[in-house]
Amino acid sequence: MYEKGHSYSSINLARSSLSFLGITIESHTAGSHPLVIRFLKGVFNTRSPQPRYSSIWVVFVVLSYLRTLSPVKYLSMKDLTLKTVMLMELTNAARVDTIHKLSVTYVQKLKKVFIVPIEGLFKQSRPGFTCKHLSFKAFAPDRRLCIYTVLKEYLKRTKDL
Repeated sequence: MYEKGHSYSSINLARSSLSFLGITIESHTAGSHPLVIRFLKGVFNTRSPQPRYSSIWVVFVVLSYLRTLSPVKYLSMKDLTLKTVMLMELTNAARVDTIHKLSVTYVQKLKKVFIVPIEGLFKQSRPGFTCKHLSFKAFAPDRRLCIYTVLKEYLKRTKDL
């Protein structure tokens, strides 16, 4: 696997699989043999795991662009949707999967906050951990970046859909 260019993670997974199957070398499981351990340290040093994302983006640039998308009542449906989703992501640090599971059926509009229920389970769901809704609070310092204002317009436009 090393000679074929496989990553450290792939080789380590193969080592783990061999150990799980009970394969032994000189009375050691395949994964705990001293030569295998030493080899994997060398593989780690030469092919260390790389981060999943090689680039980052600057939030300030995104916020600057979102400010230009105003007033919201004049935005196209596409721009309104994109602005809504981006502000939802930024204000709640939610996963895309969580945003996907939001339901507009039982949205509660309170004074300066929307409570949006989540339907179904998501990646971090487990017994004892329940996240049944996301809250979107008004942002008074800059109405152009206020998720409450944007979401109110989005819900108004999509009500009949």
